[in-house]
This record gives sequence, C-alpha cells and structure tokens, in this order.
Amino acid sequence: MQRLKIGVDLHDTIDLYPDIFYPLCKEWVNFGHEVHIMTGEKWETAQKQINDLHRTHFFSIIDYHLEKEDVEMWDNDPRGRGFWMAGEDWDKTKGDYAKRVNLDIMFENKVEYAKYFPESCTFIRVPLAGFKSLFDLF
Repeated sequence: MQRLKIGVDLHDTIDLYPDIFYPLCKEWVNFGHEVHIMTGEKWETAQKQINDLHRTHFFSIIDYHLEKEDVEMWDNDPRGRGFWMAGEDWDKTKGDYAKRVNLDIMFENKVEYAKYFPESCTFIRVPLAGFKSLFDLF
C-alpha cells in the first residue's frame, strides 16, 4: 500500500468539522499515512486545541517564519491574532511546505492558497458551511 502524506488545515477546517476530521486523522495514522496538521498561528497555542487529534507532523506558518527570519513580520495584527506578514508571504507558505515534504493531498478552506501548491498535491477545498462527510466533496 502506498503511504500518503496528507495535509489538513486546522482553523476553519478541522475545528469547524471535528466530527469528520478527528476520526479520519485517526484512521489515516492507523493505516500508516502521514498526517500533517497545518495552522497559521503559533503551534504553542494551536496545539492546546487539538491535543487528542492523531497526527504525525505539524506546521505553523508563524513559527516557521519566526525561526527562518526570512520575511518581515509584525506583532500588531488588527484582528488580535498575534504576528502577521504580507499577504502573499502568508498565502504561499503552506504551498511551499507541501513542496518541501511532498504532500499528496491537502484539505484547506481557503481556495486562495491552491495556486501555491504543487501540481502533484491534490488540493481539496473544504467549504465553510454544509460539509457533512468526506463524500460531500466529490
């Protein structure tokens, strides 16, 4: 069996549909697939929301850029969510990660990110309303 590398966005995806993604992530990990949980916020705070979520990897946009010091960031996001950066720098980060780790599939609610993902990664947009099962996507 081919082991897949599956990316799943945390905010407005997993947290919006926990009844779907918690069991899916558990099954994926149990079958030997990699599950990469991705978030924009610092992992330190995001992790508290999903302690019992099965996963093999995690990725935080903020932590990544703070560590690399490769883009200008500021800590005065008008929405009160901490660090922020230029829109394109933010938008392309998950796609860049997908390229680096060779993700096969990405579940994400923001279609704007899709153009930054490699063609080898199937990008599945998760709607913000009305999603009741994985079969609703197909």
